[in-house]
Parts: sequence; C-alpha cells; structure tokens
Amino acid sequence: MTRKRFGIVVLTLVLCIAAVSAADQVLEQADALYRQDKLEEAKAMLLTALSSKTSAPDKADVLWRLSRIVLNIGDELDAEGASKDTLFATYEEAQSYAEQAISLHPLAEAYQWRASSVGRWGETKGPLNALGKAEPMRKDLAVVINDFNDLNNSEVWYVLGQLYFQLPGWPISFGNLDTAISYTRKALDTVPSDEQFPGHYKALAEMLWKRDWSASKRNSEIAKIQKQWDKNANKSALER
Repeated sequence: MTRKRFGIVVLTLVLCIAAVSAADQVLEQADALYRQDKLEEAKAMLLTALSSKTSAPDKADVLWRLSRIVLNIGDELDAEGASKDTLFATYEEAQSYAEQAISLHPLAEAYQWRASSVGRWGETKGPLNALGKAEPMRKDLAVVINDFNDLNNSEVWYVLGQLYFQLPGWPISFGNLDTAISYTRKALDTVPSDEQFPGHYKALAEMLWKRDWSASKRNSEIAKIQKQWDKNANKSALER
C-alpha cells in the first residue's frame, strides 16, 4: 500500500470514529435532557437525530428513546388535565415509535416502552380496556426478561408487579398479590445505585399492607417459597 493510500485509509477511519462518537453524544445528551424532565427538548433532538440515521440499529436506538419521551410527555399532559383524546393520541404516538423500533431492530427497551405505552392507553380508556391490554403487556415484558435476559431492569419488574397487583385474579385475569410482591421486591433489588425510585417502596408497602401477614404466617411461608423456588430452578427468570 502506498503512503498516500495509507493516509486516505487512516483519515477515513478517523472520520468514521468521529461520526460514531458524535452520534453517541447526541443520544447521551437526549438521555440527560430526559433525566432533567426537559422532554420537549429531548424529543426535538431525537427527531433531528432520527432524520440523519441510515442503519436499522441506529434508527431503533433513537426510536425507543422517542417512545420513552413521548410517554412521559403524555403523563405530564395527564397531570395537567389534558383531554382523553389528547392523551390517546400521545400514548399511541409513543407506542408507534416503539413498534417502529421493534420492526427495524428489536431491542429490549423497545418492548419495554411499547408495553408501558399500551398500559397507559388502557388506563386512560378505562378498567375494561386496561384489562384487555394486560396480556400483550405481559408478553412484551416477558420478552425483556426472558429473551433479552435483562434481569436488572428495575422498571420492568416494577411494571410487572403493578400488573399483578392491580388486575383481578382468576378466572377474570392473572392478578396475584404474592406474585406482585415478588416482582416488586425484585424491582427494589435492581434499582440502580445512582437512582432513587420512591414509588417502588410505596408500591411494596401498599402490597404488604394489603396482604397483612402476621410474623408467624410470614415465617411459615418463607420455607414454602424457598421450596417452590428450588423446584422451579430450570424455569425462566419470569416464571421463577
């Protein structure tokens, strides 16, 4: 290889690395804006970034973030008293971004935020509609836990806990207080060290209060739970 050609190759590599680094910085900035609740700024930045992406994985990385942002915008609108039509449109937009991400390049985050968007839509529509959305949500969250092996996703465990806590039990649905408590404990165990999720603690307290086990009941059940855990050793993380 001539010196001139070698120089061109090196320059090309440098430019490629610089482009990747710049793209990563945009996503990091958008994530920072999300954590600061600057949602509209984050959305605008991500939409601009999306228009410049060419590969499916890069587009999917932007799209699931857009889903997360738009869902949170919907929550803010809900708190401000927005109309149901506005909320439906917002949560449907969030779901659409997640589904686009899944169709391009499936990622755990895309399934997570599709499940959350579907759940918010159902909650807004009413109890019967929320009931109908429960199974699709559970399937998406199971994909995150079982297929992507994302066992340390505190938000996913929390949503699962809420599903089992709020839904009626058999034969109407799959609600189960003990399962809800188990998933919510897992949510607490996996809270990132640099984060605080007070809602997780509140949720677990409400569940334990509702179950209302005495100390003797709690001690006797621990052995049963451990036995069942050992029995399910070969099952998926979600089934255990």
